[in-house]
Amino acid sequence: MKLTTSQGQQPREPEPSTERFPVSAPGQTPPPAQLQRKRRPLLLGIGIGGAALAALLVAWVVVASLADDSVASGEAAFVEVARTASPGLLGRLTNDQIVTAGRGICTEPSTISRGDAVTRFASSRELPPGAATTIVDAAVTNMCPQKQWPAVSQTAPTHVYTYTPATTTPPTPPAPPRAITARDWQLIAKNPDAHIGERIIVYGEVTQFDAATGTSAFRANVDGVVHKIKYGYADYKTNTVLTTGSSSLFTDVVTGDLFRAEATVLGSFSYGTQIGGSTTVPQLMVTAIKVTGSTDR
Repeated sequence: MKLTTSQGQQPREPEPSTERFPVSAPGQTPPPAQLQRKRRPLLLGIGIGGAALAALLVAWVVVASLADDSVASGEAAFVEVARTASPGLLGRLTNDQIVTAGRGICTEPSTISRGDAVTRFASSRELPPGAATTIVDAAVTNMCPQKQWPAVSQTAPTHVYTYTPATTTPPTPPAPPRAITARDWQLIAKNPDAHIGERIIVYGEVTQFDAATGTSAFRANVDGVVHKIKYGYADYKTNTVLTTGSSSLFTDVVTGDLFRAEATVLGSFSYGTQIGGSTTVPQLMVTAIKVTGSTDR
């Protein structure tokens, strides 16, 4: 028996849907299958983006690690060179302190020359300029390879005392030295370059003979005549650098010793001071020396 409407018509059967997936009415939650279809492109994009970000992060970590290894390797090389150049003075410093000193070299103003940097570093650390030169060059090579020095020094003195035996040697065999007066010595000390090659006898007191000066040179206060000790003090006035061609000549000489020396005048030399200036002194090549006493005894 078929049902009929009030008008006597049969009800129409619903037409089959042409949609593969049912369409939700506004405000209704789509069926699970439809949600999955919409989410797949989004999840795929997130996955690709995450993989790219992870690859970039790994690359950054690798590059940073290589950079750190390079810096650490350069610093280690600098520390090794610095300790070898001056084991006595730098032996008291930690590796971090030496590295900090090297970084200070890298930050020197671009207006100063390599010679200026060496003089400044030697003065600030109380180093012989020879050792300071090695350390400055090592810092530039290992820690600041982009550092460039001007070709010409702006402020460097014309002479730098190197605490090494002078290249100029006295005549062979040397002429006999002559005894001089206090006034003769004052004339030599005033203008040493005018007396180069003169053979003289001097007296004095050793004021610095340590790891900084090396074994072939020392500083002393000097005169042309003997000064007697009074109240534990010998009044020699002229700061002088004395060097030798053979360090064995100075084996028994120490700071505080009084001495008589036969020497050849080599001229004048300037070296940096601890306060950043420079001082000029006579330099003598010693061929014979005798310790006559000490202010420390």
